[in-house]
Amino acid sequence: MRAVLALFSGICFLVATQASHAWNKAGHMASAAIAYADLKERNPAVLAKVVEALKQHPHFKSEWAPKLEQVSADDRDLYLFMLAAKWPDDVRKRYLEYDRPKWHTVSIPYRPGAVRLKIPRGENILTAFPKNRSIVKSSAADKEARAVAYAGCFIS
Repeated sequence: MRAVLALFSGICFLVATQASHAWNKAGHMASAAIAYADLKERNPAVLAKVVEALKQHPHFKSEWAPKLEQVSADDRDLYLFMLAAKWPDDVRKRYLEYDRPKWHTVSIPYRPGAVRLKIPRGENILTAFPKNRSIVKSSAADKEARAVAYAGCFIS
């Protein structure tokens, strides 16, 4: 009887649960909102610097500015952060120069009890983040490249 009850409970659990979509566009935007709130509280100067850098993004005028006009002036910087966070998903198919699907994730298999993880080689989120971060910090990088790298840090 216990085995039947356990099996039934397991089936109910599997049927009732849905796939998690935490890292879809909405998940990226929520993470950006949290980062924005943290920067606003802890380091408003850095927040202002990032906001100004994002305004130099190649898609700011064509894609983000019209959307920003639809929100209150008080929320525009926050929404800009959120738009930048989902930008890599938005442009993936439309703009091949920004198509970096390997930069978006890394698959590290979970092995219970494993002491060491086997990190995959090649391009992935673990290599993309330092690349984007170095561009953001570089005084030699132009404003547009820096803005793209900031948005790239959201994916990385």
